[in-house]
Amino acid sequence: MNKELKRISELILKEKFSDFELFYKDYLSSLDSFKIKHEKLLLKWFDKEDFDDLDEYLSSEYLLIIFGKYANKIFSVDWSGEEYTGQVKSTLTKILKTYNKSTFKWNLKEFEKSLSQENIKRGEYIGLLFKALDKELLKIDYQLLFIELFDDQYYFTLLPKSEIKPALQIKGKGFSTYDSKTYTIEITYLGMNKSKVMLYLKNKHQIGLKEIREYVDNLPILVESGNILKIRKLESELQSMECEYKITEK
Repeated sequence: MNKELKRISELILKEKFSDFELFYKDYLSSLDSFKIKHEKLLLKWFDKEDFDDLDEYLSSEYLLIIFGKYANKIFSVDWSGEEYTGQVKSTLTKILKTYNKSTFKWNLKEFEKSLSQENIKRGEYIGLLFKALDKELLKIDYQLLFIELFDDQYYFTLLPKSEIKPALQIKGKGFSTYDSKTYTIEITYLGMNKSKVMLYLKNKHQIGLKEIREYVDNLPILVESGNILKIRKLESELQSMECEYKITEK
C-alpha cells in the first residue's frame, strides 16, 4: 500500500484500518484466493457475472471504497442524484454511528423550499444537497470528505472537522480528495492573447462568432462553477492563456 493511500485509509477507517490492511494484503498475495476468501463481501458490490473478471474492476483505491462501504465508513451516489429520497442523509447517519453519534438535524422540506427547482439542471441537485447537509454536520463538528476516483460516482465519508484540512492535502496516483464547497472562476482581464481567450469562451459556452466580441466586453466573465478539483483544472487552462482571473467561494 503506497503512502498516500495508507494516510487517507487511516483517517477514514480509524479502528478498522488494521482489518483493511489484512484485506489489502490478501488481495496482493493472490487474486484467486482473495476472491474465495472474501466472496461474500465482494458480491455485495459486484454482480455474480462480473466476478470472474474482477481483476478488471479492482484497484488499490477501489479496494478502500469496497472495504469502507463494508465498514459503514464510505458510501457513494451517482452524479445524477439519489436513487431514493433521503439516501444520502441515511448513509451519513450510518457513518456517524461508527463515531457513536446518533444523527444530525435535517429538514428536507426547508431545503427544497430554498431551491429554484425550475432552474436546477440534471446533476446539480446532489451538489446543493451535499453542501446543505455539510452545513448541518458542521454544527456537530463533522464534515464531508469526497474521494475522487474520476468516474461518475460521488464517494463520500465523514471526518471530524479538525481532520478535514490534512485529508484535503492527500492526493494519490489514482485519487484526489475534496470537500463540499463550490467555487466560481471568472476571467477579469483577457490579457495579450485576447483572440485565444475568445475562442476558448466561444467553444466552452457555445457562443456564436458574431456575439463573442460583445460577450467578452462584459467583465468579469464567468467561466464555470464547481468543486475545487474542477476549478483547479480550469485555472490551469486559463494560466496557459495568460489571462487574469479570480476564484470565489459560492
